[in-house]
Amino acid sequence: MGALCPLEALRWLHFLLARAQDLVLEQVGRLLNPLLDSLSAPSDVVVTSALGVLAAIADCPGQFTPVLVALLDRFRGEAGFALLQRSGSSLVRRLCSHLGAAAVLTEFGAILQRDNDMAFAATMVSPPGAGSLVLNLILLTGPELAELRGQLRSAAVNPAGAQLFSVLYPSWCYSAGALLSLCFVAQAYDHAVEVVHAFADLPFGAELLVQIDRLVALLETPCFTFLRLQLLEPRRHPSLLRALYGLLMLLPQCNAFRMLNTRLQSSPRAPAARHGDPLNCPQHHARHPPMAPLCASMRPSGSSSTGTCPKGILALASG
Repeated sequence: MGALCPLEALRWLHFLLARAQDLVLEQVGRLLNPLLDSLSAPSDVVVTSALGVLAAIADCPGQFTPVLVALLDRFRGEAGFALLQRSGSSLVRRLCSHLGAAAVLTEFGAILQRDNDMAFAATMVSPPGAGSLVLNLILLTGPELAELRGQLRSAAVNPAGAQLFSVLYPSWCYSAGALLSLCFVAQAYDHAVEVVHAFADLPFGAELLVQIDRLVALLETPCFTFLRLQLLEPRRHPSLLRALYGLLMLLPQCNAFRMLNTRLQSSPRAPAARHGDPLNCPQHHARHPPMAPLCASMRPSGSSSTGTCPKGILALASG
């Protein structure tokens, strides 16, 4: 009986949204908090129904951003972080199913970019808890975002993928590991090399090592199958090899080091570049254009192509 009353109230509210939307939206300021409270309900049926109502409100004119801002605010503080760890991944993925993965993820990215709380932005992109799967890992592993990952992988030739990369990039900068994984998904390997070298500007403490450790583990998952296969063609993807070997040099002798080293040792060795090498000839670059120009156009102010740490990572490290 405990879940019956809120469930009926949520169903009635959903009905009213369909029949008298304007009247409901007049009270949206009073409705959001109770709806967000329902996301912590012990009953999954209540949570699902509350998300459905929130999605229906977000689908109304002018309500998309306010609803997502209110949801993000629920993840702040100790209680919010507990909710994030407990069900943040599930809530965000279900919202993506309701409203579209591209719309939700890009709006979250835009909101976090405007947020002055850099620690919170970093937590939402790639939280410290090993069991927390929020925006970055949802992007990499969520089945609802498979189409989005496909767009990112074609960012060099697909304007939609390039736009998605440029929108996500600034907020992904708040997490070193998340930023590098975004570059790998988008096959922006030239820029990935820059990011790896930028790690030298960071305090290389336990948190950064944990992020790199997670990234190495992710490279062994299905979302990076395409990348592992590209290791079979080192002459076509030299920047990928440089980025991965750069990560290897940053890691201490640990399980992540051994895992990445084993993977790299399994790939063919490319001969050193020399005069006349196909990698140095114009015909090669015409067939396989580098990603650097694309990433240069996406790079936010405060970063450069000379190894300077991207703005978000550097600001977070100094804070």
